[in-house]
Amino acid sequence: MNLADFEMIFDILEHPVQILHYLMKREMIEASVNYYGYEKNLLGWYLTTLLDIGDVEHDAQIMLNDTSSSLESYYDSADAGVKLNKPQPAISPLFASIFSQLEQRGIAGWTEIGIALNMFSPDEQMRIMEEIMRLEEKIHRNWRTKEHDNILILIPSKASSYALGYVMFKNGNAKEKRNFMQTAADHAFQGNHVKIVVVIAKNIDRDDLAYHSIALFERLKDTCE
Repeated sequence: MNLADFEMIFDILEHPVQILHYLMKREMIEASVNYYGYEKNLLGWYLTTLLDIGDVEHDAQIMLNDTSSSLESYYDSADAGVKLNKPQPAISPLFASIFSQLEQRGIAGWTEIGIALNMFSPDEQMRIMEEIMRLEEKIHRNWRTKEHDNILILIPSKASSYALGYVMFKNGNAKEKRNFMQTAADHAFQGNHVKIVVVIAKNIDRDDLAYHSIALFERLKDTCE
């Protein structure tokens, strides 16, 4: 990576968590596949996919064609004296609100949690938003039923060691929140390649916060804030 590429990354990715995540994913990509393109192609790919490669086979060859068009338009327009909105990584409204709350609270380990959340592609983020909306209606009706369904699990492709658990509870069973979160982590670890699980808990009777608890679980240890 040359100095100009480094400056471009810091110009486009304004948040430290995004920069750290990009560099981490970049290293993972270089260790697993052969890609052909310039740094702007890789960064453009990041903006749309967060460098999620799914279950691509090891040493697969990837041609990064036309992935940098948004960056080229942005910089070409700037050179011509026309100011465009800066290209930003694709992120769902749900995850954007979670990131914002994480940063505002500044809890211990929030940067690590933020990087972990970025491990989920924009498509995965949208899918879990859709599932949350469907499941939330059922929880309002069935929450008094023992062992009702109130947990969503997102197991990643084998290219990732991160999984996501999303727990929903109500005022009436809020005391069970930690048990729900541990259950979510236990289910996610059933994926043999999963080493880290982000678990988000939300009280669906309250709309004041994006989440009410968030935890980062590891196979050998866990930390919860």
